[in-house]
Amino acid sequence: MAKYADARNREIDKYHRVARLYGVEKLDLLFLSHVHADHVNGVERLLGLQEVDTIVLPLLNVKDRLIAYGWTAVEDPASAQNGFYRDLIVDPASALSRFRPRQILFIEPGGEGGAPGGGEGPIEPSDGSRKDPFPKGADGEDGPSWFLVGRGHPRVMQMAADSWTGVTVIPDTMAMMATASVAVSSPASSSTWGAWLMAPYVDPMIASQRKRFISALAKELKMTAKLLEPLLTSTGYVTDLVIDKVDCLATAYAKLARDLNVTSMSLYSGPARSMVAGERRTLRGTIGGIGWHGGSGRIAWLATGDAALKHVARRKNFLAHYTGLLDQVATLTLPHHGSEHNFHVDLLKAVNPQLCVAAADSYSNWKHPESHVVQTVCSHPALMQVVTSKQPSRVWELASLS
Repeated sequence: MAKYADARNREIDKYHRVARLYGVEKLDLLFLSHVHADHVNGVERLLGLQEVDTIVLPLLNVKDRLIAYGWTAVEDPASAQNGFYRDLIVDPASALSRFRPRQILFIEPGGEGGAPGGGEGPIEPSDGSRKDPFPKGADGEDGPSWFLVGRGHPRVMQMAADSWTGVTVIPDTMAMMATASVAVSSPASSSTWGAWLMAPYVDPMIASQRKRFISALAKELKMTAKLLEPLLTSTGYVTDLVIDKVDCLATAYAKLARDLNVTSMSLYSGPARSMVAGERRTLRGTIGGIGWHGGSGRIAWLATGDAALKHVARRKNFLAHYTGLLDQVATLTLPHHGSEHNFHVDLLKAVNPQLCVAAADSYSNWKHPESHVVQTVCSHPALMQVVTSKQPSRVWELASLS
């Protein structure tokens, strides 16, 4: 949130100093869970001083993006006025292409099949990338290669503003797997023999909520929903909405029930398969400045974004998607900063994490994380850390696989 801009900038600047120290000149993959401002603020500063090869985010239609903007206009008006954020709402591909990534990947719900991985056998590349690794940057520098693995086929949706930037849509039944030694953040993970997996999952917005929002917005704009719908296909019209009709977007959002189930992307970052004989896995780090070590070979990180996992069907789909990977998860980020509207104890029972993290600081009348959620986690039992803008609350992890 804009309130914590100084703390956010401090952490980004510290990351850049460490990256330079270790010679990390380019990010391989940057994942954005969704377009609420509190999940994308700081992207400009992060990528202003460091190149990125591939940016990954969920495929959001214009209604989803406007709902996210309405939320931001209500909850964090200062962030809603940010030029980059407005551009991201209007046209994500064009907004992100200014950072000159080699490619942008949009992830859409993939249907049945779930994430690749689990078991003990090797994972084959997808049919679309069987001969060639997930392509490197145009300069062909040395470093890790990534394969697309899983079920499905990439498809080119469009080209971003700069013609060199490829914009591709893939289903969330596909994932990215490292084929060489690679270091990635959140957590900082090292894979030495091509078995590290980055597997996304998209929890889509309920269609009826889009319809309700458009009806409310049309009323504020003094027109019918039938007339508004075709106008939303115009980039110019959407630009006008986020610049000159902010009050209408905010009012339309405020008229709906709070805590809408937005389209949000989750991410598994960890081993691509179960432990095999002779394999070494270690997990160490600090929680609030206190050292800790994982155990039982669990070294993966599972981030949930703002996924609506309190709902039975949505939670069932989420767990089914990651069914072959859950027994490797050590760290779970609590959905929606620990909101009780997105959490259910069955999530803990299924994942059985060693550590739960809630990224939540004091803001407005929010109660993140909810006391009931904290109590449930601590009774599970699992370690619990609430990460705020204060440096001593930081969670740091290093996972290694060899």
